[in-house]
Amino acid sequence: DKFKNINDTYGHPAGDDVLRELAQVLRDQTRTLDHVFRFGGEEFGVVLPHTPPGEMTHVCERIRIKVEETHFTSMPKAGAVTVSMGALSVGSEKRPKLEDVYPVADELIYRAKQEGRNRVISDTFK
Repeated sequence: DKFKNINDTYGHPAGDDVLRELAQVLRDQTRTLDHVFRFGGEEFGVVLPHTPPGEMTHVCERIRIKVEETHFTSMPKAGAVTVSMGALSVGSEKRPKLEDVYPVADELIYRAKQEGRNRVISDTFK
C-alpha cells in the first residue's frame, strides 16, 4: 500500500529492499507448488493451485497479517508496510487466459484499496 511514499520518503534503494523482503514473505507463506511472481512495480501475484476458495482467502489473510507484522529492514518499525489483496478463485473446470483473469483480480485490489487498504477482498471468477 502507498509504495510510492516508501520510495519518496526512504529512497528507491530502500523501496527495492522492501520489494525483495516482501517477495520473501510471499514465498515463506506459500507452498512449494504455489507460484509467486512480480507483475512489475509493486504488484505481485500468487497462484495457489488446488486451493478451495475459503483456504485461498485464509492464505491471503495470513500473508496480509505477516506483512503487517514484519519489520522490513528499511522501514522504521513493524506495520510500516501493508498490502491490499484481491483474491480471485478460479474453479478447476475453468481454463481462463491471464488477460481475462487479471482485470477481475485488479478490480478486487482496487476495491481493497478503496475500502481502506490493508485488507483482502475475494470473489470467484465467473
